[in-house]
Amino acid sequence: MLLVAMADGMHAVVTRPYAGRRHDVYGLHAGSYRGEVGILDKLQQKMDGTPYAIYGDVGFPQGQLRLWAPFRGADSRLTPEQLQFNKLFKIGRVSVEWSFSKLKTNFNAISVAQGNKSFLMRLEAMYLVAVLLTNCHTCMYGSQVGAYHGQCPPPTLREYLQLPPRS
Repeated sequence: MLLVAMADGMHAVVTRPYAGRRHDVYGLHAGSYRGEVGILDKLQQKMDGTPYAIYGDVGFPQGQLRLWAPFRGADSRLTPEQLQFNKLFKIGRVSVEWSFSKLKTNFNAISVAQGNKSFLMRLEAMYLVAVLLTNCHTCMYGSQVGAYHGQCPPPTLREYLQLPPRS
């Protein structure tokens, strides 16, 4: 399952779980492997000209239009511009780690290190519920991530759950 942490502290579930041990890059392109529109293409259509970027870890490829990843290699081999990019990138990655930390702290049962059994537990359902409830918590109380990014408040709980206005 591929999750995206957004600047307001919310999480978006981008893909369903896929069988086997695969890197998140596979999740980004899983649809395109089957002849479907890939996740990055779907995001591009949905954003409709609004600027955005997805920060990936060092395992993601460098150079895709909206997917940013740090430059790989020893510091001695990188140019000054690449080193500066990596430094700025690291600052943004910190907020992503805070976001996932909140998810795992609130619901430590989803942590693989806690002994989850893939075939004995409904891990997909557990992750989806954890994301839903963590997003609800973020709507109600905000998050460290949203505060870090400044003017990026989460939606209200009513907006997030798409509830009709009170009459």
